[in-house]
Amino acid sequence: QVCEFVRDVLETTGLDPARLNIEITEGTLLSHAGTVRQTIEDLRALGVGLHLDDFGTGYSSLSYLQLYPLDALKIDRSFVQGMLENQSSAELVRTIIAMAKNMNLRVVAEGIEQPGHLQALQALGCDRGQGYLFSHPLSIQEARALVVQGQHFLRESWGFGSED
Repeated sequence: QVCEFVRDVLETTGLDPARLNIEITEGTLLSHAGTVRQTIEDLRALGVGLHLDDFGTGYSSLSYLQLYPLDALKIDRSFVQGMLENQSSAELVRTIIAMAKNMNLRVVAEGIEQPGHLQALQALGCDRGQGYLFSHPLSIQEARALVVQGQHFLRESWGFGSED
């Protein structure tokens, strides 16, 4: 059903499937392994990106990184928040980024709230970021207004590219 819904939305809107990223939590992968695997494969066949959300906070079985065709890992904000003050958090973030890169996965860090977070993540090779440093949550009307104004792209000075 999920794939049919996504296919219908893509056809109705004309959105390029490569511009759509669907987030899947670790818990979902582990608790529904049989049905999730087929759904993930079907979504990949549509050309949709798949991101593993909140990496490291769930059951953290590394085996599913090999089992599922993922595009990116999302580092949970709890690791990012502590990385400037806590060496263990910083080391976990560094390790997750290195592992993801070695597996040809992109890395998205959640919870970037301070310029120091951004600078540290950039130095570690993180690909993308989310957090209050970039924007607080927006209503659909506010998000539309940013897109219409052409301000939905990241600023190059943030270091994460200008069009994703």
